[in-house]
Amino acid sequence: MFKSPDTRLSASNGAVLASESFLVPVTLHSDARTSQVAFDGLRQAYDEVSGFVSQLASTAPGIALVPFSERISSKMSHVEVLLWGKEYRFELVFALKCPVPKEQDFWSRIQLLSLVYDQLGELAAGFHNRKGIELHLKGARLDPTE
Repeated sequence: MFKSPDTRLSASNGAVLASESFLVPVTLHSDARTSQVAFDGLRQAYDEVSGFVSQLASTAPGIALVPFSERISSKMSHVEVLLWGKEYRFELVFALKCPVPKEQDFWSRIQLLSLVYDQLGELAAGFHNRKGIELHLKGARLDPTE
């Protein structure tokens, strides 16, 4: 049975070597019958992700949530509040920024990105069985300048 790929990065080899950091877009969905319950679920899930980011520091020193006030692509930072029939959905897209040490070679850079996604994947799996809450990861974007 074919399973669709989980794209973590698609970039030229030169871009991988030139990057000083990478951004990981994260999407949280919270669904509920009332707006307040959907909002509370979203806020609690975001706080949990925020706490998890500090645990990633041993794998990826300097990793941090991109502040909501920072200007980045709307694909990496936006919020939607929807009403579908009688269900409310809050969707929050935000990014994690992970610096890449300058001394790392091509292979080490790819390995760092993969390790970060593996750990974030474990976090996403923890959300899998929660009613009304979902966490999704999308492919990283390389950031050549800081």
